[in-house]
Amino acid sequence: MYDPYIETVSGKKVYFLNPEPDQIDIRDIALSLSRIPRFNGHTSKPLTVAEYCWSGARYIQQEHKLAFLLHDATEAYLCDIPSPIKQYLPEYRDIEAKLSACIATKFGVDFNTPIVKYFDLSLLSNEAWHLLPSKGNDWEFWKNVKRPPVTAEFKPLCLDPEVARVVFLELFYELYGNSTTTREAKAA
Repeated sequence: MYDPYIETVSGKKVYFLNPEPDQIDIRDIALSLSRIPRFNGHTSKPLTVAEYCWSGARYIQQEHKLAFLLHDATEAYLCDIPSPIKQYLPEYRDIEAKLSACIATKFGVDFNTPIVKYFDLSLLSNEAWHLLPSKGNDWEFWKNVKRPPVTAEFKPLCLDPEVARVVFLELFYELYGNSTTTREAKAA
């Protein structure tokens, strides 16, 4: 039987139905996330998933920084499907969960902590407020989940995608460490 995969810019093959940690490369993740727009690109200014992850990781408690930085890393391989659509794609969510577990194992993080989920909602609320026409005020979602307050510190910067890639990698190497220098990562 055919085992489908995603080929990355580094040449790795990520077998998303049966992912293994050695298939995951942080440089592939950073590049891809820096090219994927939040809200499917429907924002007043461009905002990348890389910036979103980097922004939250800067403010969350130290022990959760790496988990927040990488909590959407699956999107580097599976794309960012907006939540209102994703809820109707149970097979996609199963694939995403398996890949997320693989990434968590690779980098030794736990994405399923309440604080990571809270910061995820906080940034979502702030991004919507600053970048969407509705400001997120009319979302049904907030009827079931208490909307976090909008704060100045979470205002999106809307970084250039290349800048978002670089700051994402710099923070990753600061938190995780690696024999690869930041300069080598920038050149990759």
